[in-house]
Amino acid sequence: MPKEREVSPLWIIPAAIILGIGAGMGLILALAREEAPEEIELSPGANVVKWVGPPTYVSDALADIIDYVEIFSVLRADGVWIEITRDGWDTWIIPTNQICEIYVDRACTVKGFVWVE
Repeated sequence: MPKEREVSPLWIIPAAIILGIGAGMGLILALAREEAPEEIELSPGANVVKWVGPPTYVSDALADIIDYVEIFSVLRADGVWIEITRDGWDTWIIPTNQICEIYVDRACTVKGFVWVE
């Protein structure tokens, strides 16, 4: 009968370190991420909002309200608003925390945005 091999309890130390680092990084990422409300109600006219979802195309961010949007603009770092024309919505990517201005022709709800304070 073969002799049973004993497993050293020292393997717990590196495993605990790896799990601890992973859990810490997960907690930091979870706390740093700003949670978007389920949806916000846009009023007819101009609405200044901030995109808090992951980077995405304008057309994807506006998918639920795309028929109501008249003008979509983004705020550059130097304070200048840039209008993104409708034909560029499927090629322009909105980064996380981008401040945007959405002109809609009627009241509607949209996801992934929060009000700019």
